[in-house]
Amino acid sequence: MNASETISPGERQPLSKDDRYELAALAQNQQRLNSPRHLIMLGIVLVAIALVVLLISWRSKAGALKDNADLAFKLKNISTLITDIRVLEAAQQDNQQDDLFKPIPDLRSRLKGYGTQSGVPSLPSVPAQAIQPMGDAQLISYTYTVIDPSIENMLDWITLSTEQVPGLFVNELELKPGKQDWTMTVKLSRYQRKE
Repeated sequence: MNASETISPGERQPLSKDDRYELAALAQNQQRLNSPRHLIMLGIVLVAIALVVLLISWRSKAGALKDNADLAFKLKNISTLITDIRVLEAAQQDNQQDDLFKPIPDLRSRLKGYGTQSGVPSLPSVPAQAIQPMGDAQLISYTYTVIDPSIENMLDWITLSTEQVPGLFVNELELKPGKQDWTMTVKLSRYQRKE
C-alpha cells in the first residue's frame, strides 16, 4: 500500500498479504512499546533479591539472639559459681562461718523428718546422691522424686528443709501433674568442707 494512493470511502479494497503482515508487525511493535517487559522483569528481580536479603538477615538475627541467650545463661552460671567460691573462701577465713559448711552426717534423716512435719511421708529413705569435689570443699546433691496429692505440702517440705539446714539450696526442681497427684523431682544441694 502506498501513501500516495488514496482510497475513497466507498471503495474498500481487500488488503494484500504484505499489507496485513506489515500492519500486524506495526501493531506488535506498538504493543511491545506499551508494555515494557524489561521494567517488569527488573522489578521481579529486585523483589527476589530483597526476599533473599530478608531471609538471610532474619536467620542471622535469630542466630545472634540464640547466641546471646546462651551467653547470658553461661554468665549467670559463672556469676553464681563465683559467688559460691567467694562464700567458701570467706568461710575458710572466718571461724564464724564454720557451722555453715560443716558436714552434717544425719542430713538425709533430717530431710525425711522435715518431710513428715510438712505432710509428705512418701519421701524415699535413700535418695540419689552425687558428690562433686571443688578444691577443699565438695558439693553434695540429693535427688528426690516424690509423688503426693498436695503440691503445697511438697513445697512446704522444700522451704522447711532449706530454712533449717545451713547452706542447703534447691539446685533443680521439676513438677509434673498427674491424674490425682503431683510428681516432683527436686535436687537439694549443699557445699561442705571435705572431711
